[in-house]
Amino acid sequence: MARVLRICKKCGLAIFVDEPEGLCAACVLETSLGMLHDEVNGAGGMEMPEELGDYQLLEEIGRGG
Repeated sequence: MARVLRICKKCGLAIFVDEPEGLCAACVLETSLGMLHDEVNGAGGMEMPEELGDYQLLEEIGRGG
């Protein structure tokens, strides 16, 4: 049986007709993780707590991991 291509509803990438929700794998992953494009691009950040247990956090020395 031939697999027909169609376009991802979110990003416009060519996908197979049987892809879930009509989305490509990247858009399905992004949606399932609840990420917004702003968060991925660094515009949406979390506020750092000033204290963590008995420690006072003075500044951020790195991000990611």
